[in-house]
Amino acid sequence: YLIKNKDNKTLNDYKKYPLELIKENNKQYFKYKRKKIYFDYLFLLVHGKGVEDGSLHAYLEFLDIPYISNNIESSNLGMDKYLTKEIVKDKVRVLDHILVNLNDYNYDELVSKLNDYPYIFKANSLGSSIGVIKVNNEYDVIEALNTIKVYDDYVLIEKCLDNFKEYNLSLFKMDNEFILSSIEEINYKKILTYDDKYSASLENLKRVINPRINEELNNKIIENSKYIYNKLKCDFLVRVDYLYNEDEDALYFNEINMIPGSLAFYLYEEKGILFDELLDLLIKVGKRNRYLKISKVNILGDNVLENLVNNIKK
Repeated sequence: YLIKNKDNKTLNDYKKYPLELIKENNKQYFKYKRKKIYFDYLFLLVHGKGVEDGSLHAYLEFLDIPYISNNIESSNLGMDKYLTKEIVKDKVRVLDHILVNLNDYNYDELVSKLNDYPYIFKANSLGSSIGVIKVNNEYDVIEALNTIKVYDDYVLIEKCLDNFKEYNLSLFKMDNEFILSSIEEINYKKILTYDDKYSASLENLKRVINPRINEELNNKIIENSKYIYNKLKCDFLVRVDYLYNEDEDALYFNEINMIPGSLAFYLYEEKGILFDELLDLLIKVGKRNRYLKISKVNILGDNVLENLVNNIKK
């Protein structure tokens, strides 16, 4: 991105001359043609499967490249909608849900379980509302499954709420203390698709930061978010999203975003933390996480494998 701005290159230039990530003599840099771009840490701001889910994190750790983001385990769990709900449902309310393996399921058996339409079918391990479909009757089921199968091998099925609001809260820990953003209310009377979020106009989307909600709901959003953060062993900034059913006055955990869009910086501004200050805080957290990781013992003795082989030979 920096090279693109500096040299005014187009995307096609990078396809022709890709960036190479190199670690050499305890220094890391990107190589573009003959240029070397040195850096201290990679700040991961990527989204989606194969990157946000911990895959990129694991690649960087394999190369011993320092990065700033959540750890591998939390990132992987956070992208799995079913597992996150299963892990936290002991103390946090979640919608009734089932997981379907799209490579091995019985259609008639599945349809027999769905008797209170509409439902929401979600690709289990994707973000940005990719593969999210509202299913109004049994005739829509097979089409929805076939559509989602293009993106994922598993689909999460949940009851669709008719009268709801969405509440979001971002948070992270620093020196064992939580730093909380403001609560955001999103009032949009439909399930947002990928096109809704990124391609179409969202003039009808109503975002309210610090909405007027009662103290009980406010505290429940905060306490649930802290619990989810700790339960999933997060160690960096996340955003936790909820659905609030107005008909039954019930708050449901919807999903956690391990790398929220724009780092949810606008939610911290209302708390007096400007974007550059937020980045400074996160860099400190990331550097501390890196120090704690590399300070752990991960090799027990020298020549363990060599000694093992010699003993086997004997």
